[in-house]
Amino acid sequence: MKKINVAYWVTTILIAGFILFTAVPNIMVNDDSVKLINTSMGFPKYMIPFLGVAKALGVIAILT
Repeated sequence: MKKINVAYWVTTILIAGFILFTAVPNIMVNDDSVKLINTSMGFPKYMIPFLGVAKALGVIAILT
C-alpha cells in the first residue's frame, strides 16, 4: 500500500510541476507564449495571463 501511495504522490507532483512550469511564462506574457496562443490557438493577447493564473490555481487545487 505504501508503494502505491508514494507512486501516486510522485506522479501527482511531477504533473503539477509540469503544469506550473508552463503557467509561469503565460503569467509573465513572454513572446513565445504570445506567438503560440495568438497564432496557433487564436486567443486574444489579454487571455494569456488569465490562462496562466488559471493553471497556477489548478496546480494548487490538485495538490490540496
